[in-house]
Amino acid sequence: MKLITVEEHFESAAVTAAMRQAVGNAVLPAVSPALRQYMRDNLPSPAIMQDTQHERLAFMAQYGIDMQVLSYGNSSPQNLSPEQAVPLSQLANDELAKAVVAHPDRYAGLAVLPVGDPQAAVAELNRAVTTLGLRGVLLKGNYQNKFFDEPFFLPIFEAAAALDVPVYFHPSFIPQAVTSHYFESNQWSDVVTGILSSAGYGWHMDVGIQVIRMIASGIFDKLPGLKLISGHWGELVPTIFGTFG
Repeated sequence: MKLITVEEHFESAAVTAAMRQAVGNAVLPAVSPALRQYMRDNLPSPAIMQDTQHERLAFMAQYGIDMQVLSYGNSSPQNLSPEQAVPLSQLANDELAKAVVAHPDRYAGLAVLPVGDPQAAVAELNRAVTTLGLRGVLLKGNYQNKFFDEPFFLPIFEAAAALDVPVYFHPSFIPQAVTSHYFESNQWSDVVTGILSSAGYGWHMDVGIQVIRMIASGIFDKLPGLKLISGHWGELVPTIFGTFG
């Protein structure tokens, strides 16, 4: 049996530097200082995230992973303004493709798209798949508090369906108002709030809502061949609907 892991984030030093030059620290998530320190202490370092030649391959060998599907995580330029996101997404996909080309039997890749400009996103998805050889696209969180069921984004899904590649939904940090209502308490620290509102539960809730909204929008009637992938518990939504619907 071949073991393929599908949510394996990657960063490029060139992309990170270009993003910081363009927007400064605006690329960092808006979290409390305590949670930011926790993230620095406990999450993989930039050097680990950028490596595709040594430690990552050794990790894969140690745990019997045959292939990783690489994608951008918190370093993604997706949600920047279109004039910034278009060239940075192109650079990100070029950098990701280099890693895949260097080890085509160990890595595949999911593209980054400048979703604030759907037509530019369609052009980049076509380039990423047909020229760079990437296998689909990862959409992270939402764009300016708009979920991806909005008609504004339909061209992206039309292009993915036409190319017969999947769209992977990945969560991002949820709005502060939602965090405050569901996850804050004077009984625990900002770090606990931050974890509960992100990888602890908030991310799973948010991407699950995205999946539900896509189903309710009727997009599968418009595009019956569309392939969606959801991690972080969003994949539980069909199970819940099937059990209780």
